[in-house]
Amino acid sequence: VIPSSATHSLQSSEIDLLPNVLGLNVEDDDEPIGRVEEFLEGFQTLTVADYKNDAQLSAIAKLLGKWHCTQTESMPKVPRIFQDLANLTRQVRDHKGSEPERWERLLGRAVNVEAAARRVVEELEASYQGAEDLVFCHNDMQYGNVMQEANNGRHCLIDFEYCGYNPAYYELA
Repeated sequence: VIPSSATHSLQSSEIDLLPNVLGLNVEDDDEPIGRVEEFLEGFQTLTVADYKNDAQLSAIAKLLGKWHCTQTESMPKVPRIFQDLANLTRQVRDHKGSEPERWERLLGRAVNVEAAARRVVEELEASYQGAEDLVFCHNDMQYGNVMQEANNGRHCLIDFEYCGYNPAYYELA
């Protein structure tokens, strides 16, 4: 475990957006493979009903506004969606077996799923003009990843597996 003072996570925890990072687990090549965070006593995850509550949504929007203003040098400032789509394309390629037959049954015709996925990624990358303002996004804003402290209503984020730069509106998806 090493101190994480240089990580994006600690930068964020210092401005009270997420649990305090106590350290990182690292592999031999000094790449983080896990985080050690404080236990959030008195917090609970939000619910579907909370996401239908205007006051909760306003608080979450303010939290995201702060999150989007943070910066990290550890990730390239390119849309994360391209990386995710490329990873999904590789997963399609690597998953052989009955999948071509399944797609053929579903679509009623033969299809090369890998080629189709690769075309989508290439078209999206070609259409990207870089004109959008990219912000550091959580990219997984489902209700279970937002916690609220019971006694004062303070919100924080958890589960940073999909973090990366994207246009801010990707958080709405």
